Amino acid sequence: MRKVIAFLMTVTVCLSLMIMPAMAAEDYPEVGFDFEAFEAQERIDGTPKLARWKYTATTSQGIGVKDKTATAGISVTGYKGIATRIVAYMYIQQLSGGNWITLDSHRYEFDSWHGDKEITYSPCPHGYTYRLKASYYVYSGSQYEYISATSANFVYN
Repeated sequence: MRKVIAFLMTVTVCLSLMIMPAMAAEDYPEVGFDFEAFEAQERIDGTPKLARWKYTATTSQGIGVKDKTATAGISVTGYKGIATRIVAYMYIQQLSGGNWITLDSHRYEFDSWHGDKEITYSPCPHGYTYRLKASYYVYSGSQYEYISATSANFVYN
């Protein structure tokens, strides 16, 4: 009987490990997915607002690298009662040969006037400079404003 219970527990653990990555698929798309190209071609819902900082109060973005793992984060806040939704794109980039190369990218939606997200990427070898590029679409109803920002450069020696 103990062998049967042990076998069933092993099967349950194995099945749960296979299910977990599928549940995280929204946060981590398939490797190599190019969100910069996706963002450039995506039809953004709503009407763009030409004025800036009418819906967006603050944005911040940062990156650090430790033990060959980059940790990057964003925080975006719209004006409460005005901003209704936020779409954010995050790009972890490496400076190589004078060009910024996107290593990893993600897209997030927040059905609120505020959102934060932290992502990690590995491996990040020594001897390069890294940054986080972020694009924010902050909505008020069907209109949105677009804010683009980059973090300070992080030199990983």
